[in-house]
Amino acid sequence: MTELFFPVQVTTINGAVLRRGDLPVPGGVAHVVDRVLAPITNDRDIVGALRSDPQQRFTTFLKALRATKLDQELSDYSSADIN
Repeated sequence: MTELFFPVQVTTINGAVLRRGDLPVPGGVAHVVDRVLAPITNDRDIVGALRSDPQQRFTTFLKALRATKLDQELSDYSSADIN
C-alpha cells in the first residue's frame, strides 16, 4: 500500500503567507507575503489588539472570550505587567 501524502510546510507572518523570504535588498533583507500586513496597534493588551483588527477576523474568538469572562482576565494582564 502506497501513501500519497506529501507534507507541506507553510510559513506565515501575522496570518500572511510567506511567498519568498530572505531576498537581499540594499540595507538588509526583504520578505514577500501574500497580503498587506496591518500595523501593530497601540493597545496595551491582547483583547484590545483583537478588537481593533481592521478585518474583524477575531469576532468569534472575542465572543468566546466574553462568554467565559476571559476577556476581563486578559485585559487585566497588560504588556506593562511583563516589563
